[in-house]
Amino acid sequence: MRVAIAVGLLCFFAPSTLVSQTANHVVISEFATRGATATDEFVELYNPTESEIDLSGWKLQYKSQTGTGWFDRATIPSGKTIAAKGFFLISPSGYTGTTQADYSASEWSQGIADNGHVRIVNSSAQEIDKVGYGSGVVDPETAGAPNHGTSSNANSVERKARGSSTADSLAVGGNHEMLGNGYDSDNNANDFVVQNKGRNPQNSASPREPAGSILAGIGSAVMSPSVIKADTGIALSFIIRGTTQGTITRVKIPQQWPFDWSKASVQVLASGGGNGTVVWGTDTLIVDN
Repeated sequence: MRVAIAVGLLCFFAPSTLVSQTANHVVISEFATRGATATDEFVELYNPTESEIDLSGWKLQYKSQTGTGWFDRATIPSGKTIAAKGFFLISPSGYTGTTQADYSASEWSQGIADNGHVRIVNSSAQEIDKVGYGSGVVDPETAGAPNHGTSSNANSVERKARGSSTADSLAVGGNHEMLGNGYDSDNNANDFVVQNKGRNPQNSASPREPAGSILAGIGSAVMSPSVIKADTGIALSFIIRGTTQGTITRVKIPQQWPFDWSKASVQVLASGGGNGTVVWGTDTLIVDN
């Protein structure tokens, strides 16, 4: 049986840029310069793209607060990759977290200070991402990210999923927990928060974020008008058709738009199954047919 569900949304957008600020490259997504001890450090990478990326020969480098030179902390071995929407965790031997590092770097013998810079470069020595953090840093992306403290703590510095992300929304159980850490405005001060709800390093075995589709189908989205400006109302329609192998019983549409919006109404039409039941959550529209 083939079922079509159309969901009509009337959205009003607050004044803001309508350009996505999700990175198109691997980013530094979370890091800690200390933990239970001064050497309990880690750097987590996130791949917001749709493709697996080979990390062979990539390097994690550190530069001091006012330094001019970069120094290697880890050189990723051949054969290591980061999955699309996946994570990769790098640590020194002093790391004590329960999430196992994908690469424990024996060469990471000197720590990273509470105020400084970290970056990743590829095998051709091209800079892929950089974070300057803490006070007095001389080479951040626009302005420095915060540090997470200068004495023992269980915090970290975490990249946002959206521009509105906070420590609470990114924490376990938060609205942005599973949206990935790909927000990148090229301003470290805007892109990171102090994660004071407990650091949460993720590795290659962690779930991909956002999660992929549970079932494949054929879909289209129609927006009217096709070009919109801030403070403009639009009608956005999703038409989703099942396959000949089964019937659609639930449609779940995560809302991950990188701009502010509000909903005026939702209408659901389903062939062969009535109008459906709509549940609108903080970030997700669910339609049960």
